Amino acid sequence: MKALTRLSVVLLFFAAAVYDSAAQCESTIDLCEKHISEAYIPDGQVRWVFLQQDEIAEFETTFFAGNTYRISAIAGADEGNIIFNILGPDGNELFSNSAHSNAPYWDFKAEFSTLTVRIEALLDANKTSSACGVLLLGLKK
Repeated sequence: MKALTRLSVVLLFFAAAVYDSAAQCESTIDLCEKHISEAYIPDGQVRWVFLQQDEIAEFETTFFAGNTYRISAIAGADEGNIIFNILGPDGNELFSNSAHSNAPYWDFKAEFSTLTVRIEALLDANKTSSACGVLLLGLKK
């Protein structure tokens, strides 16, 4: 019986922590969505992760030739807290928003070929040490 009580307390604590993280992310998702304007079709996926210090989240996607994609990324309650890098199939950096004052969104055009890319997201250590990071993608109409 004692073990069951302990298990219940642990599960309750875990559920509260998950709920709190999800609640923090909801407001970040709302901020991020405002950059996927009506000129873009959202891909329907909300990529989110709770980042701490020097953790790096990785997301993989395919950009099809001739299309323009908007990448929107925000961490926490403020724009500019997250750095995102787009890496090509061979790992070379195609783009980093850090070269553009951590812009919260960027339009990326796959001009010549279809590319499977890896998008890395990490917190700007000069601005925050932990936050919910959200990344959204939209295809230009």
